[in-house]
Amino acid sequence: MKLNTMRDLLVEEMRDLLSAERHRAKAFPEMARKAVHLPLRQVLEEFASKFLEREERLLKAMARAGAAPEPGRSHGMVGIVSGWMEMAECGAQPDVLDAAVISCAQHMGHYLIAGYGCARAFAEILEEETVGHSLAQSLDEEEAWDRRLSRVAESLVNADAELHSR
Repeated sequence: MKLNTMRDLLVEEMRDLLSAERHRAKAFPEMARKAVHLPLRQVLEEFASKFLEREERLLKAMARAGAAPEPGRSHGMVGIVSGWMEMAECGAQPDVLDAAVISCAQHMGHYLIAGYGCARAFAEILEEETVGHSLAQSLDEEEAWDRRLSRVAESLVNADAELHSR
């Protein structure tokens, strides 16, 4: 991989995003199954159901930018998913595990927020308005989803986890 131009960097960022989205999509069903709190499970399932829509949007943006529709290797997301798998196997108390699910899901989301934000900025500097718009739409969805997870954590899960940790 050579990064000689901003277009090269945009393409690499989108390839990483595609890989990261696919890794997260594989992890979410297990995360939702492990969730005890129904509102948490619902948020995870709802967001997971939108994966194909986000993937299609990203693939179209890649095509518009002249990139092959191939994922890169998202080392960051691989690490986050590996961390989730370790937490899932540690035998945590269910409410505490739900707090861990939210933490891991937000780590995944924040990784993607950073990626979508950078890629959008690169598209804008390249005057790739359609690509930038698609990336901004996914960025907005990620940020809204992150706020929903925070509300579930702050209004329900974290207090239950603390109560059952005593």
